[in-house]
Amino acid sequence: MFLECDERKFGILVDKKIRGGVKRNKMRRRIREIYRKNKYKLKKGKIIFLLHRSAIEADYYALLNEFEKMKGLINE
Repeated sequence: MFLECDERKFGILVDKKIRGGVKRNKMRRRIREIYRKNKYKLKKGKIIFLLHRSAIEADYYALLNEFEKMKGLINE
């Protein structure tokens, strides 16, 4: 979810149905790192990442690939 504004903010929401805090936190850390490395390539705005069960099996590079797709949609 993206909302254009004058500042950069982001949040991560992970589905509580994903059992185990370790898995949920691992996903948060991965997304946070991907965002940290790429935030200046995005338009300024508020971004919310919604992570579901399917993201738990994804490795770092799969998440990075999805982020690149999202970046293309946001910057259009």
